[in-house]
Amino acid sequence: MIAKKILFITAFILMIVLVLEVVQAFAVGVSPPVVSFVLLKGGSQEKTFQASTNNELPMAFNVEIDDSIKEFIKINPENGEMQVGKPGEITITASAPRSAKPGNYSGAIIVSTKPLDNDMNGSGSKISTGIAVKVNIQVLEETESLLKSPVFLTAPILTILLFVIIIYFLKFRR
Repeated sequence: MIAKKILFITAFILMIVLVLEVVQAFAVGVSPPVVSFVLLKGGSQEKTFQASTNNELPMAFNVEIDDSIKEFIKINPENGEMQVGKPGEITITASAPRSAKPGNYSGAIIVSTKPLDNDMNGSGSKISTGIAVKVNIQVLEETESLLKSPVFLTAPILTILLFVIIIYFLKFRR
């Protein structure tokens, strides 16, 4: 009876060791995870993001655009390779057609991976995965000004504040 238990435990440990030798886990990420654009009708902007992995072996990637923002977005490259220390760099060009309705649009760019046909030294499974970059697009009328953006309003406010401080010190410093 004890011999059967020892044989069972030995077989179980051997099976775990054999399974662990063929398992290869990896992670995939994107940076930044959110990309935002503010566009005038007829305008365009370009931004980049990186897709990276901790896998030592090269991995192929494909990039797809969500249908909800496809009319605004072009990507380059649409596919490539990445591996640890060598991320894939993807450029997003967002353009607002003159016919676009003003408003906010959002969607995603999907980066999907698959292992290259590398020799796995035995049997095993090849797993693909995907990760999304959220894309926000704000389209403004041609007559609307970017000055409505809070970023552009801070410079005049800081200038006025600096002017008030200078006058205060000049007046009460005497």
